[in-house]
Amino acid sequence: MLASLWDPSRILPITQRTGGVVPEVLNRPAIGCDPFGIRSGEWGYSCSDLLGRPPASGSSPQQGHSHENTLPPSADYGLPSGDPKRIWTAKVLPYVQSREVFSCPTQPGRAFPTNWNVRGLGSIGYTTATAYDATGVEGFTTHLRLETLVSPSQSPLFADTPGGPTSEKYRGFTFDPYNGNDNAVDPRLGTPLIAATDLTRGMSQLSASALKPVYARHGGRVNLIHADGHAESFTVRTIIDQTAGLQWRFRPQPRASVAGL
Repeated sequence: MLASLWDPSRILPITQRTGGVVPEVLNRPAIGCDPFGIRSGEWGYSCSDLLGRPPASGSSPQQGHSHENTLPPSADYGLPSGDPKRIWTAKVLPYVQSREVFSCPTQPGRAFPTNWNVRGLGSIGYTTATAYDATGVEGFTTHLRLETLVSPSQSPLFADTPGGPTSEKYRGFTFDPYNGNDNAVDPRLGTPLIAATDLTRGMSQLSASALKPVYARHGGRVNLIHADGHAESFTVRTIIDQTAGLQWRFRPQPRASVAGL
């Protein structure tokens, strides 16, 4: 799934984009054309427990759960901090069965964020635009519906992120598209913080919630997976200049601070 996707030698640069999924890379059907299996309501070939049910054949969803066309949350603030499934990586792990798919091979000391306390260790982040909090304090009060995405092929869900100790403000399991530059004409084109260096370390004077940057660790390029399942590579300058039409903020931010901890 994500392991082969995050091999920088196999990601097509934007100038070679085919318009579909990247050949030979997206080797699992749920990611290849339907991220998380959202259209089927399963929440994924590798994410079905996000429905609150076991993945065993013949099992049925819990009553009252209907997640058809709904994206799973990057963080579920309705769960206690002691529950590993508060973060998306721990929810998916039992179905992927490999910790390596959640980290970039080029990340020094790459590690898997097993729970909330070590959420900083991730090096592939899932956008906070999907974070869920019924109280509206740390995330959105509703799950994100697929049909609200105007351009899934231009809506980044996953990106390279800097990983490190949570105590040092790293939040590598996620990135925040609302922390960078705004766009006065089209708010959806506003960007996350991004650089070819580790901004969590370089901007450590900011709070952890004001950071959550994207890390262009591949020679000044960052690898992205969009909501339609295809992958692309972009330069820092292209993203900062907002010339690629990427709708990082495909979901309007309801308040000044919704990024979570």
